[in-house]
Amino acid sequence: MTQNEPGFDAKAMMEKIEDIAVKAAISAQPALSHAYRSCQPDDLENSMCFQIMGLDIMIDTKLKPWLLEINHLSSFGTDSPLDKKIKFDLIWDTFTLLNMSVKRKRK
Repeated sequence: MTQNEPGFDAKAMMEKIEDIAVKAAISAQPALSHAYRSCQPDDLENSMCFQIMGLDIMIDTKLKPWLLEINHLSSFGTDSPLDKKIKFDLIWDTFTLLNMSVKRKRK
């Protein structure tokens, strides 16, 4: 089956990928939490930093997604204009989620 064939359900495939992402984050959380507490023992509210993680997911010939690896130290180097756009947009969206802007004032 391909994405152009009748019966292809893109929404269902994205739901499977989202399920993989949630389970990956849950499985990585204890190790990330330990590393964070080791580096920032005085941050009792867990508010000093965050981490962008990358998931490599392969989609097989039956359009089933498979988790290949979790990158907890993702590279933000770029090798092509497309790579640069994808990584720029990722960082932009991250700052948007953090509600960061030049207009925001410190308290």
